[in-house]
Amino acid sequence: MTFQVHRYRKTWNIGDAIQTIALERLLPAVSYVWRDLDTPAEDIPFIVNGWLGNNQPPVTNPNCLFAGVYVHSNEHNYRWIGNSRFSEVGARDPATVMWCADRKIRATLIGCATLSFDPYTGPRSGIYAVDAKGAEGTAICHDIGDMEWDAQLSLARELLQRYRCAELVTTSRLHVALPCLAFGTPVIIQDPMRWGNRERNRRFSILDAVGARYDTPFVQDVSAWRQRYISFLERHLGIRITPRPFV
Repeated sequence: MTFQVHRYRKTWNIGDAIQTIALERLLPAVSYVWRDLDTPAEDIPFIVNGWLGNNQPPVTNPNCLFAGVYVHSNEHNYRWIGNSRFSEVGARDPATVMWCADRKIRATLIGCATLSFDPYTGPRSGIYAVDAKGAEGTAICHDIGDMEWDAQLSLARELLQRYRCAELVTTSRLHVALPCLAFGTPVIIQDPMRWGNRERNRRFSILDAVGARYDTPFVQDVSAWRQRYISFLERHLGIRITPRPFV
């Protein structure tokens, strides 16, 4: 069985491709839908994850399952979610649960697909500073400009492999911190409050939910979040999921 998932054009952030890689390894087969550009086929379930921004096209397709979404506060997203045949939203973070509750939409906190990666127990090497001001280590930037989708996937896999085997990663990026927690990689998450950006703090509320500590090396068992995400998909899609390993 095939499921539709997002692909991204002019996203500027490789973290979007990282989310798609995390999600597609949980599904038997996938086809891609351009975010903000394509209208998904109605006869194939569309698994929507990530940030629902301001520029989504008009969507009347009821075959959309929202699984690990952060909802930006606009009424287009309300209409899109309200049209779904699925009775429940899988919220990525507490901020989205609150957004749904304010609109009488049933929602369950399931976290992000990037928390579903398997832990890594092999040898570790490399210290990385990913969009992290003042941090030690090899500098990496997640701003990518206008990159073709295949190139995004290739780069995202390369970066994930580095984070998976790293000794330490310091980052200000959500979709570096979450995969590192899943991999069991020690991570220093720079406190999002330092930017004073309310929207950023809402998106990062998932870190508070998983018990993250900021500005200090941190490792956390997130296996319960992995199972929470997978169980949500299994319950609504009626399939048995055997995650493919990331190697």
